[in-house]
Amino acid sequence: MDKDTTAPVIADYKNTEALPQFVWWALLLLFSWLYVGQYALEEVKPGLRSIGALIPEALSLLLFAVAIAHLGRNKRMELNPLYLLMIITYLLTLLAGWVASEVQPGAIANGIRTHLRTIPVFLLAVVMPIPVYKIRGLLLLLLFFAFLQIPVASYQRFIQYAHLRSGDPVSGTLHISSLLSIFLVCVVITIYAQYLKKRISGKTATLVCLALLLPAMLNETRGTIIILIVGLLAPAFAYARSTRSMKTFWRGLILGAMMIGVFDAIYAEMSSIYGKQNPSIFVAVYNEFVTRGFWKRMDSDKKVMAKEGVGRGDAVVLALENISKHPATFFFGMGAGSVLQIKQRAFLDDRASEFEEFGPRTTTVSYLLWEVGVLGLAAFFVTVVLVLRDAWSLSNVSGWVGAFALGWLGVTTVWMVSAMYKNLIGADALSYSYWLFSGYVARQAYRQKYGERQALNVS
Repeated sequence: MDKDTTAPVIADYKNTEALPQFVWWALLLLFSWLYVGQYALEEVKPGLRSIGALIPEALSLLLFAVAIAHLGRNKRMELNPLYLLMIITYLLTLLAGWVASEVQPGAIANGIRTHLRTIPVFLLAVVMPIPVYKIRGLLLLLLFFAFLQIPVASYQRFIQYAHLRSGDPVSGTLHISSLLSIFLVCVVITIYAQYLKKRISGKTATLVCLALLLPAMLNETRGTIIILIVGLLAPAFAYARSTRSMKTFWRGLILGAMMIGVFDAIYAEMSSIYGKQNPSIFVAVYNEFVTRGFWKRMDSDKKVMAKEGVGRGDAVVLALENISKHPATFFFGMGAGSVLQIKQRAFLDDRASEFEEFGPRTTTVSYLLWEVGVLGLAAFFVTVVLVLRDAWSLSNVSGWVGAFALGWLGVTTVWMVSAMYKNLIGADALSYSYWLFSGYVARQAYRQKYGERQALNVS
């Protein structure tokens, strides 16, 4: 029989510390807009996308004001000081980059909007008491949005884009197919963790996960299989190590292998239907990331020609080559907002079009190197590693919180791997969701380790 060595359940917040109702509704509106509202607006009025993008930013500012006001009243924060150190380092790096590169005011404004918009939700989850049932409510809302992708993606693949051989336009409500796949894989991982913690049955987990992976099979995103494997292995390994339960470990691996096998079979069938020469998702992944997709063309002496685009590996190397020409840009980048491509060209830094030839927005790593340099990239990844460590620690807790933390361990692993796959900084829905729940994990991990009496005094 498996031995459960998990820690006791963390007590939920007292009723006297209940989350203000308007904050709860603001969070619901934020998630609803990011996952459905923006898509619906663009379907009705495509030209209003830039205006629709302001809604989550306005809500984020509101939540930031609420968090600061709450912090001002309580003057205490339950958070590992290393998080604050990394946030301060990132902010100082932004400032240094703007000054060193003499970035134009319009580009600075766009840099602030891009790099700082998710900090408020992280801070909110850290300083304000969010009860477990509220977190579960938000996750159930995301689960609903995940299931909503099935009919939307099916419509896109078999009706809207039925004339196309490629599944790339199949993006559900998230605008980009790869972002849809990352979102669905993250949802699958959280459900898989509930199974590992014996909170749902294997049959339920298998059926739900396979259903949620259907849109990812339809859009034929090759990177899905990589992040799925990594995301499933991380919680399985963590749970087996914490409980010393090899039985559960192998049971989890078998369930994961079944999901991957079905995914591969459906991918091969879809390739056959559309006349593609991809007998297996694994062959397609090898071709995409090893033989031609990761490194397309590199030339350190002249600009990259844009006919085939820039490979993911190329983008990182080209970023390092360009920012290394001066110590200031190496450490602080070209300045946040200076390489952001937007429609309002009048607000862009004059160098933005020049940078674009090097594919700065290809991946998270390349984008951060260009805009905030090595220091900014390091601060970003150290913060993610802190979340990973807190999720690992909190996963030993019994009850729902421990199961959620175990899933978040897998999600954070996917987040790290995806940094070399896509640019997540501009992925609003994924970024807001990730940093809100990461803030919750960070606070709960601190409470589990130190209790309430050792909260940081910010007075």
